[in-house]
Amino acid sequence: MTLDNITPNGQAITSVQAVKVFRLYMLAVGYLDKQELPDWGRYFAEDMKFHGLELVDRVEEEKRKLKEYSELIGAPEIRVLRRQLLKTNDNVKRDAIEREIDDYESDIREEEKYLRKAQVALQAFRTDKRQFVVDYINNLTQQKVESQQLSSS
Repeated sequence: MTLDNITPNGQAITSVQAVKVFRLYMLAVGYLDKQELPDWGRYFAEDMKFHGLELVDRVEEEKRKLKEYSELIGAPEIRVLRRQLLKTNDNVKRDAIEREIDDYESDIREEEKYLRKAQVALQAFRTDKRQFVVDYINNLTQQKVESQQLSSS
């Protein structure tokens, strides 16, 4: 399944629409029958909610890491190094200190990048559930196909 199978015009779908798409698709392809749909619809909705909570947790964890690194390690070290930089006239020492400052600043930017990536993933999920539906269906149906292939071997 691809995103185009859901909405070729690229419009976002809500959680309610995602459950409906999941149920309709799984019934249409014969993966589930009508008796299984209510239970699987609930499982899908619960997994979607859990996925959203995991994304929120990931954002909070990345915020915590950034704050911890920048406030407890990076910023204090950078302040110390800048004071050392002001006191030294030796060009070799200055270059080494400047490289060390750049390393700390680079580490902080890297932590900021991880936070932005987590925030983008959360926002994308909150805005549109299509990718979650596609991934969920593909993971579910491909596991069954793989297990059938293994059992027939």
